[in-house]
Amino acid sequence: MADSQLIHDTLPVEVLQDIFALTSSIETQRNGRLLFRNRFCPLNFGRICKAWRAIAWSTPSLWSALEISAAGDSDKNLETKIPLVQEWLDRAKTCPLSISLSSPSHLSDKCDVLVRTLVACSKTWIYMDLCLPFGWSFNIRNIMASSEMPLLQTLFIEGHASSHAFSGAKALSKVVIAGQGYHSFCPLQRFPLAFLGSGSLTYGEFRNALVMVPRLRVFEGTIFGSARDEENTSLQPHHLSELSIRQGRPQTADFVALLHSIRLPSLSTLRLSQTDSAMDLGLTTDSFLGGVLNRWKCQLTTLMLGPMTLPEEGLIHALNALPTLRHLTLIDLRKCLRGSTEARWLDLAHLLYTSSTFLPSLDTLRLGEFDYPSNFPPRMTIFFERIKAFRTVENFPLRSSDLPFKIVLLQRYSEKWW
Repeated sequence: MADSQLIHDTLPVEVLQDIFALTSSIETQRNGRLLFRNRFCPLNFGRICKAWRAIAWSTPSLWSALEISAAGDSDKNLETKIPLVQEWLDRAKTCPLSISLSSPSHLSDKCDVLVRTLVACSKTWIYMDLCLPFGWSFNIRNIMASSEMPLLQTLFIEGHASSHAFSGAKALSKVVIAGQGYHSFCPLQRFPLAFLGSGSLTYGEFRNALVMVPRLRVFEGTIFGSARDEENTSLQPHHLSELSIRQGRPQTADFVALLHSIRLPSLSTLRLSQTDSAMDLGLTTDSFLGGVLNRWKCQLTTLMLGPMTLPEEGLIHALNALPTLRHLTLIDLRKCLRGSTEARWLDLAHLLYTSSTFLPSLDTLRLGEFDYPSNFPPRMTIFFERIKAFRTVENFPLRSSDLPFKIVLLQRYSEKWW
């Protein structure tokens, strides 16, 4: 107690508030989803001593993130949580709120009370992460439809939710819909979206999304099916700069047809994954790499490929035509090579430490192997130091002058591919 007394007697309250805020800050994943790991920090501060409790209880920003995990809760447990949620919201006052809600699988009056408790402060919502079991969509819509959400910018949805429930979110710029919930959230044009993510879209729905959200800058999603004749007309979304698409299972999405049917004058980042059946669809290296990647050869700065079936020599040929590429990620291309998989990446490695014209702007190389680290790393690792020593700014003046060349060997379970 003497040490803590010395701290809060010596430091101004404002400094302690800043320290508390840093300690309770929330981590963010690459796609912007928050990880509410430190959500109990304000309560933990209050357990130290009276002085710390007084500071924590009177600092609204410490209460600006709230996770409510109610999945599997009985009505009795919900009834216990509701006043605690209300007290937490009262302490947050008018701070912009980030909320994560995992709803019970059943509908009841207590569930409605919980949602209404949150909706009462909807004017301060800035981030919302909802996990809604099937059957909740209509209930949520009825409660939230007339609510004002002037600050809400980011919405993550697992399950089904109606876009009408968020009609008051006039500033909503980012929506990510997991699983099969895309259909229930349409139409999208009511929102000024810049970022759209979806767990499952047909080819036609993807094109419709580009039409409905003309100012979309980032799209991430899994696409099923192939183009129909009426969908072969060209689209030109002027603002889309980042496109990340996975091929759905069963793998039927024809990426060549899809990418040829849209013109992307602002595209700088392209990620394509789960295309193991590229050869089964009769796609040649030239049609897939030459016909697709070459369309953006003077503007792509970030490229991720894999897992997919492509010969390494074709991949190298395509990469050789991308002078502006700064960040390259290759995931599990083991099926690309004939013969032993131990030779994987070796031709690419040789070019990276011998050729001054191959990928002249490259700053970062990321390699992912599905069997690493449970198995041995690829043999290419023995050339990592040689590559980094060769790829200096002196040898490659188009590189970023303030960054050393970086190679990352991704581990299956510790890094997200995208």
